[in-house]
Amino acid sequence: METVIVTFDEENADVEVATTGFSGSACLKATAWLEKALGKVTGNSKTSEFYKAPIQTKAQNRERS
Repeated sequence: METVIVTFDEENADVEVATTGFSGSACLKATAWLEKALGKVTGNSKTSEFYKAPIQTKAQNRERS
């Protein structure tokens, strides 16, 4: 299941955005609107999920045929 996790640090007003369940750059697409709304991005680290090839479903394969 694809999940976006947002953590607020009230003490120093930092916001951390993390994702799970996404493959490849899908996580960047899923959080782009949030990063834009929050403003300046001060860091970015990628997990091993980022480097996995996106999984195609049967429905996606049929659309491309």
